[in-house]
Amino acid sequence: MIDFFCIFTTTGLVLWSKTFCEIVGKPVNHLIKNVLLAERTNEKQFIEGQYVLKWSLNNDLGVVFVVVYQRVLQLPYIDDLLASVKRSFTATFEGEFPLSGLCVSLFRCNT
Repeated sequence: MIDFFCIFTTTGLVLWSKTFCEIVGKPVNHLIKNVLLAERTNEKQFIEGQYVLKWSLNNDLGVVFVVVYQRVLQLPYIDDLLASVKRSFTATFEGEFPLSGLCVSLFRCNT
């Protein structure tokens, strides 16, 4: 069972998140600090305490997709889920990025 799923930009803006179970600690923050900022993005799995974090990065849009689940579980569908969400998100929002374009279209900002 998935505990948490989030989509955020490489600049740190959380675009969407959903918590399915209460998370102990801040495993996504540890992923960002210890993997993404350390440029270890070729790794596709990170273990933090009782959690496994898997992610997919869309460099063109600057977006990261992260799923968090219990370490004791074997969830073979996670990679397919990440790929499907990434594909769907990219198809839906590709014309809305970079973020300045998103700001204009969603919030009517002056850039």
